[in-house]
Amino acid sequence: MHLSPYHDGMSSSLGLTDDGRAEGGRRRLRQMGRIALLAAIGAIGLAVSGLGALAVYQTLTEGERARRADAVTTVVSAIRRGAEDAVRLTEATAALLEAIPSIGPNGFDRFADGWPIVGAESDAVRALTFFRRATVADLSGLMARFQAERVMGQRPDYPDFVLFPEGNRPVHFTATMVEPETARAGLYGYDLSADAARLVAAAEAAADGEARMSRPVTLGRDWEGGELSSLILAPVHPLDVTSSRGIDDPNLLGFAAVVFQPGRALAAALAEARRIAGDIDIAVADIGSPGEAGSATRLFESRTAEEAGVAEDPRRRYVSETIVAGRVWRVTVDPGPGAFGGAVVAIPAVVFGVGVLLTGALGLLVVRVYDSSRLMERRVRESTRSLRQIAEDLAASRDEAFRASAAKSEFLARMSHELRSPLTAILGFSEIIRDRLMGPLGTPVYAEYAQDIHNSGSHLLAIVSDLLDLSKIDAGRQTLEEALIDPAALLEELVRLNAGTARDSEITLIYRPNAAIDDRRLWADPRLVRQMVQNLVSNALKFTSASGTVTLWADIRPDGSPVLTVADTGIGMTPEQVMLARQPFTQIENVFQRTREGAGLGLALVDGMVRLHGGRFEIESAPGRGTTTRLVFPAERIRRAGSDPGTTPGGGGDASVTLWKGR
Repeated sequence: MHLSPYHDGMSSSLGLTDDGRAEGGRRRLRQMGRIALLAAIGAIGLAVSGLGALAVYQTLTEGERARRADAVTTVVSAIRRGAEDAVRLTEATAALLEAIPSIGPNGFDRFADGWPIVGAESDAVRALTFFRRATVADLSGLMARFQAERVMGQRPDYPDFVLFPEGNRPVHFTATMVEPETARAGLYGYDLSADAARLVAAAEAAADGEARMSRPVTLGRDWEGGELSSLILAPVHPLDVTSSRGIDDPNLLGFAAVVFQPGRALAAALAEARRIAGDIDIAVADIGSPGEAGSATRLFESRTAEEAGVAEDPRRRYVSETIVAGRVWRVTVDPGPGAFGGAVVAIPAVVFGVGVLLTGALGLLVVRVYDSSRLMERRVRESTRSLRQIAEDLAASRDEAFRASAAKSEFLARMSHELRSPLTAILGFSEIIRDRLMGPLGTPVYAEYAQDIHNSGSHLLAIVSDLLDLSKIDAGRQTLEEALIDPAALLEELVRLNAGTARDSEITLIYRPNAAIDDRRLWADPRLVRQMVQNLVSNALKFTSASGTVTLWADIRPDGSPVLTVADTGIGMTPEQVMLARQPFTQIENVFQRTREGAGLGLALVDGMVRLHGGRFEIESAPGRGTTTRLVFPAERIRRAGSDPGTTPGGGGDASVTLWKGR
């Protein structure tokens, strides 16, 4: 191409040669590449930081929900404990009045003194009362009798008997015995039939023979404080009456009643709930019996009147309902002004800010080492994977914490039932024996009560022993005291020991002999092996219905491993339920609906004990097809009979052993 002298001079003076223009283009391309790369890195970093912050926010939010759920569980447990204590006291009072209908105020007073939950200013149970049934014709004679008893000194600390409130009613239910003394002035002579709401509860209790709670009201002596109370009523019949025709039944002697104030039980529970979940507000309302129409009655409110007018965020509210002595109570938990708010917002913001700073630093590093782009890209990918892994780890930690919290709550609720039931029996029967309520010592019924006390104590000891064994295994402090065991003799012995339980449940319990194991001995800890097999047999009997079969046998696998097997034809389990059954403190049935007792430790103990021997625990099960459990020991633990000294249980027989066969 021909250029004029003028054109050549201008190009030279500006330095715009062909090479210069090409280099400028390359610089512009590199700059655009850097900008594009920085933009890409910035977008990725912001996205990952946002994901990480979101994961942390979700983790903290789930933790907040879990803590609110724990708080509700604490409040519901307090409600149920207080109500169950009151119901138990009401039913025990009804049983006392049925057994000793002629009991006087002195005996009634001694009985009330035996229950430490009655009468103190902080107790939820304010009074214990007997409402006696009396027709109009009976009433004048009844009043004359009480006056004569008072004059004769049998009840000098009782006030004059005056029936109130006044009214023309065909049948009266009058408070004739009231404990403690501080409650008499407000209840002695009160006619239960004058209150329509409480008469409804009395009619329900008389109809089905169980304790029922009335709608809450404010008693006359509590008007100043505004505390609400409910009557828990249990019908009293003569011992020879097997059925009830309701409140009009002439055989109905009256009602045992407890004055229960739920607000006192909830005040103590609030402090524990706030310790768990922080600054929260709790409200409990009675919304009636199932199927009952009407407005809710607020039983407890932790907020002041001014605070109650502040609108709560319904998305952060936790609501639960529970049935207490026939009444439905709703528990509502709302976060207070300082509950979790700062942490829930600040921590994700910090995570996001750290992510942004890391992204900026990464971008500067990429610019400086742009020429080594492949290395930089690999580092970006590694950083991205690392941030994603952090987000996944945080989510996994959240899920694990939630599961652990749920398992702990369920275990505590179940252990509350497992421990309180035998303890209540021990206390109740021992107090009856101590106070000679059934007559002088030597009465035959005390022997039955002593047996009940022994059985309840044995049940408690078994639960505590299982907990100690499991803790020793988890801590690695369980040692083996090994000896030679005859597997056949051990299984036959356990069949004989469990024959009574199988007979009562109409289950066929069988030991199936096996010649291959007769001349073999197992080198193991006899106590632990016996406990493992007994746990498996107990579980099999517990979950097998009448006419079912439980079979025990021992065998040796082709690889030389000895196996102890327990098989049943019971309800079976799904694979998910099998996984839950292996874990400690868990049960397949829900704690509020389960029908079989147990702390949920048996299979976890079996798994830990067989692993101490170097073996493994196998479970095969299917719903409706039964369950087969196996203890598989290492081959080196099998011996020929007489090959090594040790403890050798008695030998086995040649025939099948069936100690109980159901119909």
